[in-house]
Amino acid sequence: MAGRLKRSVVALLGGAFDPIHSDHLRMAQECVRWGLADEVWLVVAPDVRWDKRTAVPAHHRLEMVRLALAREGQILCCDAEVKAGEYRGTLRLLDRLEKDYPEREFCWMVGSNSYPMIPFWRDPTEGWKPNGEELLRRFSVMVWPRPGSEMPDEEAHRRAGWKRLVIPPQEAWYNSSPTASSEVRRRLAEGESVDEMVPSVVLRYITKHGLYKK
Repeated sequence: MAGRLKRSVVALLGGAFDPIHSDHLRMAQECVRWGLADEVWLVVAPDVRWDKRTAVPAHHRLEMVRLALAREGQILCCDAEVKAGEYRGTLRLLDRLEKDYPEREFCWMVGSNSYPMIPFWRDPTEGWKPNGEELLRRFSVMVWPRPGSEMPDEEAHRRAGWKRLVIPPQEAWYNSSPTASSEVRRRLAEGESVDEMVPSVVLRYITKHGLYKK
C-alpha cells in the first residue's frame, strides 16, 4: 500500500496589518528561510472585531498586504476572515481552513507576549466560554520572542497535552526594536518618516489614498 503523503505545513500569521510593516515581513521571511513551514499566510482581520478597531477598511489593508508580498513566493495573503463577514476567533478560523484545505496542516504563529493568553481566546458569537485550550490540543503553535516576555516552557506545553510547540532557532530571532502598526500610524499622522518601517510599495499606496492622516 502506498504511504500516506505528508501534508504541506502552512504557518498562519494573523493581524489587522493596519498597515503591514517590517516586523510582519521579517517574521514570515525567517519562518520560510529556516524551513519551519512550507508557506506562510498572512491572515487579514475583518473590520469588525470585539477586541480591537481598525483605522482603515479591510479592502485597503488587504491590498497593502498583497502589494508587500507580490515578490515573496512562499508568503501569501489570506482573506478568509474578511470574506467570512464576521469575526469568530482563531479556533473557528482554523476550523474553516482545515475544512477548505484538507491537504494542508496549519500552525498558528504568535509572539511570546500573546502565548500565555491563548487558553482564554474565545468565539465572541458563543459567549464568554474560552476555546483556546481546544485550539492548543488540535493545532500546533509557533512562538516568536517579544521583548519583555518569556518564551514558553516546552515541557509544560507537552505535559498539558497540547499539540506541537514550535520555537524558531535563536539564529532566526532578531534583536532590533520591534515595530508596531500603532507607531507607524502615529508617525504618518504627524508627517514623520516611516521609510524603514514599511515597504516602499506600501508607503506609495498609503500616500496615494491619503491613509492614516489626522
